[in-house]
Amino acid sequence: MDNMKYSDEVINNNILMLRLSGDLIGEDNGASILELATEYLNKNMRHCIVDISEIRYINSSGIGVLITILILLYEVENTKKILQKY
Repeated sequence: MDNMKYSDEVINNNILMLRLSGDLIGEDNGASILELATEYLNKNMRHCIVDISEIRYINSSGIGVLITILILLYEVENTKKILQKY
């Protein structure tokens, strides 16, 4: 049962705001949330706010989704720094 809703918004042309509500079950919604985040990263979005204030329940896979978003942002920023050195 999918009780998860999410929306995306761009703030100041460079900050992705993801608003999540309901139940964040990684197995049910993780792929679509990560696909959305990756889509914005591919558009050079480098900052992300994830609003989880409306999350009712989150399982360990849902926590994994949030950590993966953090890792994706970290890897993109570090790759950018490395490329600037050369």
